[in-house]
Amino acid sequence: MSETTKHYQEAIVGFVAARGYRAGYTGAEFAVRQALKLAEETTEVVAAFGAALPAEVREAADVLGKAARRYFDAGFPHGYSAAAPTDDNLRAALAEADDVMVVLACLAEGAGDAVGERHDLMEGALAKARADVARGRRGA
Repeated sequence: MSETTKHYQEAIVGFVAARGYRAGYTGAEFAVRQALKLAEETTEVVAAFGAALPAEVREAADVLGKAARRYFDAGFPHGYSAAAPTDDNLRAALAEADDVMVVLACLAEGAGDAVGERHDLMEGALAKARADVARGRRGA
């Protein structure tokens, strides 16, 4: 990991932690919760594209997003799984996270090209995480 990328990642997670979303969770629990958050945020991306995406995809995403948000907000101890992720699960999730970043970079590049704006994902994420600290934790 480059120093710049490491700095951004650590800073973003630090801002998330400042909102209270990291406290009291093991690394594995925090990662599982972020999978739920990723599902919720992905559905918001789908919704943002509206009718440009098939209705079936939008409807499925809506169901997924609502369930993901409900479980994320429930926190731990969770009632949705009796099993903690294994090291293999976590390593697989890390590999998939790389895939997600590739897709996000391409989405940002394509959308930015279309509207004539450059969008730096890491700068955007850092600014968003920093601004969200003032909002605190959802539902708290």
